[in-house]
Amino acid sequence: MPHPLRPLALPVRPILPVLVIALSLGLCGCWAAQNYTVQIKIDKLGNYQCFAEGLAVHIPTAMAARQLDKELKSAPGKPEEAQKRKDELMGKFKAEIATALAEKRVLVQYLTEAGIGRARFSLIASGTLGGPEIIRSQLMDPLALARHADGSITIRIKDVTPPRNASLLALKPEGDIAVTVAEGTEVLATNAMRKPSSPGGAYRWRLESASPEVPFLTIKLPAQATATH
Repeated sequence: MPHPLRPLALPVRPILPVLVIALSLGLCGCWAAQNYTVQIKIDKLGNYQCFAEGLAVHIPTAMAARQLDKELKSAPGKPEEAQKRKDELMGKFKAEIATALAEKRVLVQYLTEAGIGRARFSLIASGTLGGPEIIRSQLMDPLALARHADGSITIRIKDVTPPRNASLLALKPEGDIAVTVAEGTEVLATNAMRKPSSPGGAYRWRLESASPEVPFLTIKLPAQATATH
């Protein structure tokens, strides 16, 4: 018999992340998503593709830019000196973008500056829910997996909250997440805000808080579901 929807229990045995949404963007808490869209599609074998795009904030650069503006307002100097300092800051920021683009384990379609400390991004990643692989990126880390004794898998869209130091910039991330599963997949539990009304539809979340509830799905793939019935 299919399992009824139920509150998610703690994962029995955490598995290393397969896609290392945020959505805290980046390792070491350097990037935070300000606006983003994430789409994840999972086929009947557990293979998935993830597409993400939006606006990211490089926190160290954004904080440095804010501090520089305060200094220039309180003690204005020569215009050429102020411009020199801004150019130096932008140069360092462009170097951070170049470092992120050099990451080859995730296909970053683009990452371009949108002002000092902000960049628009788009990336694609793929993997499988059944393998041990890890795909890490300096931009996103949206999926964490846990296997359960009954063969089901919990997929958590983790890191949807900004890193702690992002609070200094008063960031309020806004994002849309959609997860589509193959027909025949059992969804045992979820906290999706909207559920599909027909096969092929998406489970959807709209996040507008600095500390939202972490989106999750607990599923059995079609082959697993058939084996248990």
